[in-house]
Amino acid sequence: MHIRLLPIFSGLLLLGFSFFSLSCSSGNSAEENSTKLYEQASAYKNKGEYLKAIDCYNKGIALDSLNITSPKVVAALHEKRALEGVTGSYYDALRTTLRLEKLPEGVLSDSLRNAMLAEKAVWLRELGSFRGAAASLEKVSSPAPQIRFELASLYRELGDYRKAAEIYSEFTGTERAPVIRITALSGLLQCKVAEPELNIESVDAIAGKIAAESGRVFGMQEDLIERIQALRTASKSLQLLPNHKRNASYLLFRALTLAEESKNQLLVQILRFESNAVIVRKPDSFREAAEYFRLKNLPYARSAALFMLAESDGIDDAERVSSLQQGFSVSRNSAPPWPGEASLQLEKNAGKRLVGLLLEKSRIFELFDASEQTGFLALQRSIQQDRRSLLPGKEHALLNAEICRLQHEISGLLQRKADIFFRAEGYEKNRAADQAINIKRGRLLELVSRVRSINPRTAEIMRFSPEALQSVQGRLKDDQAIIKPLISDSLCGVMLIGKRQLQIAVSSRFDSLHTADSSIRTFRRELAHGNIHQTVEKEWFRKAFSESLEGSIEGYRHLVIISSDLFPFHILAEGNHSLDEKRYSYLQSITEFSLLSQPLKPEIWASKIYFYPVDNVSGARIHKLFAPQDRIFLLWKEYRNSELDALRQQIALAMQGTVSASEAMVSIAEKSAGGREIWRYVSLYGDD
Repeated sequence: MHIRLLPIFSGLLLLGFSFFSLSCSSGNSAEENSTKLYEQASAYKNKGEYLKAIDCYNKGIALDSLNITSPKVVAALHEKRALEGVTGSYYDALRTTLRLEKLPEGVLSDSLRNAMLAEKAVWLRELGSFRGAAASLEKVSSPAPQIRFELASLYRELGDYRKAAEIYSEFTGTERAPVIRITALSGLLQCKVAEPELNIESVDAIAGKIAAESGRVFGMQEDLIERIQALRTASKSLQLLPNHKRNASYLLFRALTLAEESKNQLLVQILRFESNAVIVRKPDSFREAAEYFRLKNLPYARSAALFMLAESDGIDDAERVSSLQQGFSVSRNSAPPWPGEASLQLEKNAGKRLVGLLLEKSRIFELFDASEQTGFLALQRSIQQDRRSLLPGKEHALLNAEICRLQHEISGLLQRKADIFFRAEGYEKNRAADQAINIKRGRLLELVSRVRSINPRTAEIMRFSPEALQSVQGRLKDDQAIIKPLISDSLCGVMLIGKRQLQIAVSSRFDSLHTADSSIRTFRRELAHGNIHQTVEKEWFRKAFSESLEGSIEGYRHLVIISSDLFPFHILAEGNHSLDEKRYSYLQSITEFSLLSQPLKPEIWASKIYFYPVDNVSGARIHKLFAPQDRIFLLWKEYRNSELDALRQQIALAMQGTVSASEAMVSIAEKSAGGREIWRYVSLYGDD
């Protein structure tokens, strides 16, 4: 994507609007009536010139402001609302929807109101407001089963599996149509897997009913697309149970057969991809899917196909590495803010696989980039999902509002494009979404220069990108080093980055007792319960990480531990004098380090102390990015509020003699056994 051309394109577009405005506002009074404007709007809509159509609707509705309940104005508002949604002008679309919702009772027909509420729910879901989307669907009168199922899926997103299960249970009776019943059973199974304590049938019992109901779905003759989607939904549910994967694969095969009858090529290609991913995993199918998604401009779907290609049998390591690198490159500008658990796991597995392959080959410089991939995507999502103002001060309120709106709407459009892949429908929205993303990104780039003159750090956050190794080394102080644990699907290593040093050591191989995820979870759990002094896990990680660095870090006083899955490296220092006396701080990505290492403006040096449990590290990272002057501390175990108040006072007292929060923690640890306890369970999040 040639981003640099976007501001020019945006400028030409605005210039075009200026000429159009003149044409819209010129001419005799007979042509300047609202009916004529609505006719012009309809003509522009039919030609796909949606922004011009919206402009005409706005002008016409303004002329009709005293007659807002008339049928032609209601129709115009409805058309305008729909076009604002298509073009990703979410905020305008929601305002127009609210205007329609406030009309007197009886002005809108039930069918129009229901359609409006359902579409509003789609927009809110794309924007990440699952609770708002659910509230909208709750207002739909006499909802069809599909509306109820969508509502249940929103409650699942919110973690309210009990309420979701109640909705699905309404449709599991044998009197229901097969498509409805199998969809409801599939939703129930997902709820039971997510929350086993639910008072419903066992997962195996529900899975058995799904298998039985699938035969009735196969026997239907009507509703072809609905049957395909129902079988696809059922397969996804069964894939959650390892011993039902063959049934899941069979349902996808049957769905694919039906899709080929439908001539719906998007559905066919997605089902081929999904069917291949369950068991067979033939590389040619993933290559074909990746190319199809590239041609269809569905980059996030393409990255998924490339990640799955890397997991296929029968390809060499060079193609695996290339596929993974391409996948992350493609997803960098296309990753949605709310991808779902399966896609997040696919990204995480791809990151570990890439790190492992490069570790084995000792490809050091590529490994630096690879080790940041999942951390970069996580940081990007944290910023997408956060709605806080970038610039302090009332004088920047309008600029803040525009930036926030653009970023939020871009994230919604990225989610819309990804949902085409996730839901296997809605491709007709793709072109308009692409155009809207380009226009909004172009406008956002125009605003970066204004923001840079106010706060350069904030401008960098708006357009951050992965950092090059030399750039990172240039930001390090002489006594400062980055320690980056390297955790793959099979190997464990560690990277040391100093101002003039780069070292990578492959130390240990994971086994059945020590997998990457389980080992880190166990180690953190043992730390939280105070059982970390002499354990198998501690010894294993000491050999894996700190032993390989002995002798290499003696000249460094401050160690910044950077890992997307935070690991309490400082605990490994206990009993090792060369590590024990050092300052420690934590971050989740090297990009954060680069952003935070830029000097603060003197006027924002006043700071406060805040604490975040390590399970809410995303809250800590966003707080630190947008309020870098504050001192943010991670808690490796649970503390009561009264304990935190005392801790805040103790840290503040220790910081009176230093500007470094990590230095203050060393000072606290040296004074007493109680101070040592604080050092063990409280760590700085940041770079200072």
